[in-house]
Amino acid sequence: AYEIYQCDWSSDVCSSDLARIRNELGIAADAPVIGLPARYDLQKDHFSFLTATDEVLAMKPNAVFVLCGEGTRADNTALSLLIASAKLPPSSLRRLGERRDMPAVMAAFDVIVSASAFGEGFPNVLGEGMAAGALPVATDSGDSRAIIEGIGFTVPVSKPDALAEAIDKAQGADEVMADPRVLLQSVVQVALVGGGDPDYRNSGATSLLLWQMIQFSAERSKEFDFEGSVVEPIERFFRAFGSKQISYNVIYKLP
Repeated sequence: AYEIYQCDWSSDVCSSDLARIRNELGIAADAPVIGLPARYDLQKDHFSFLTATDEVLAMKPNAVFVLCGEGTRADNTALSLLIASAKLPPSSLRRLGERRDMPAVMAAFDVIVSASAFGEGFPNVLGEGMAAGALPVATDSGDSRAIIEGIGFTVPVSKPDALAEAIDKAQGADEVMADPRVLLQSVVQVALVGGGDPDYRNSGATSLLLWQMIQFSAERSKEFDFEGSVVEPIERFFRAFGSKQISYNVIYKLP
């Protein structure tokens, strides 16, 4: 299996999702939408996100905040208490719970937030949000900084004031909004790692998946990089796809 963050910018798919979801949620077309797609959990730090909303609303009074993920619906009493303590007006909040159409939901975001306080790994949601056109804001937990570096804004964990400031900057960074799209379409696509069931080694499944990945990438980037291999049978397998072998030198420091 493989995962690629995708959004077809050559069509109006994302813009139609944006209009449809905003209409469904009763959000004005010109309202900034800040989304936190995360299950309700101490790790995801809804407290800091909700605390930051007051400062964001002071700067952008028409902003709307969207919570989606397991445990974010109105029947979560603990979350409702956090919202009440943050004094977030009901008109500025949407609680969606789990959704099956997250690509469409994220297409309606102007800013996507990962507010995790600890224990974050590689938050796929940031890449998915960028693929949908949202500018990312994340706390410096796990690989978040590496994922959004040069595109979005990273802040220290559990700092609502810093989070609010970054969200405000993201909303005003219209000239940067095209970068995630360019990044995801024009950079080299790299096949980082692969694997297969030994019982099906001769089934052709790996070849089929790689070929599908190459076709997918051909429409969205300039190059597909197999990353090569020093194992000759693997190198021959990669070259069978028509790839060009590129040599490189390694210089070691001698004693």
